[in-house]
Amino acid sequence: GTLGWYLVPAELSDQPDNKQMQADMKTGMELMTKACNMGHGEACDDLATVHEGDWGIPKDLGRAAALRNRSCKLGYATGCFLMAYMHFRGEGVPKNPENGIQALKRACDGGSSDECGEMGEILVFGKEGVPKDFDRGIKPLIRACEADDSWCEDVGKGYAEKNDPANALKYYEKGCTKDGTWGACHKGGLLYKEQGKKADAERLWKFACENGDGDDASCKELGIPMKE
Repeated sequence: GTLGWYLVPAELSDQPDNKQMQADMKTGMELMTKACNMGHGEACDDLATVHEGDWGIPKDLGRAAALRNRSCKLGYATGCFLMAYMHFRGEGVPKNPENGIQALKRACDGGSSDECGEMGEILVFGKEGVPKDFDRGIKPLIRACEADDSWCEDVGKGYAEKNDPANALKYYEKGCTKDGTWGACHKGGLLYKEQGKKADAERLWKFACENGDGDDASCKELGIPMKE
């Protein structure tokens, strides 16, 4: 958070008559407002959070949405992510799933791999009221996978649902790492099993079982008792 955020007292809503807390809140709001007006996206997002309620000031989702939208346009990826979900759920703005996708796209285009992944996942699997659009969603999802193995399971799952086992296995393999997800190992193993490739299936399951703190699903496939 920004300097102003650290002056915002979390307990103010429970102690509205506390003069020192009120003074800290006033100072914090002034600092965040000044920083936001100077183009600091994180400060705008911090202000949005305060306006969402529970901070001793009246809840104003419209104001929160306006500030969060500004934070996104200023290049603050978290602001884009949170603004997207305000669009998806109609909080402070009319519900508009496509505007939510555009907010995530802005952050993705700005280099945020997590927002690329979020955008891709929503499009590929049709979440948050957004119609499924594999072709539009798979590219940002792959971009996220290339930056972070933990997104690769979703890429593999997307290709599996499109009946493209070769690409599904490619990305399940990429996601079956200590930095990825044990689900990628498990799903990849199941796909290899369907193809009659027992050794490859057991290789992925063994990796997950041995490295995933006893990944229950993969250990079970190998006949290893699950941990209590």
